[in-house]
Amino acid sequence: MLSVILLFIVAVVFQQGRGHLMKIEDIARLANVSKSAVSLAINGKPGISEETRNKILRIAREQGYIP
Repeated sequence: MLSVILLFIVAVVFQQGRGHLMKIEDIARLANVSKSAVSLAINGKPGISEETRNKILRIAREQGYIP
């Protein structure tokens, strides 16, 4: 449990250097998709193409998105 808390703190500190934590809305805007599409991609649910899923996950990873 302590390691999870420490990882969260490190992630928050890292993100604060970027100005704010990324939100689903931010990823959706950058990927030019809906918030629902981002949610489907992040949660591994069907309903979007593999191309869209890969694009969303790439952007989320590049932006340091923390679900």
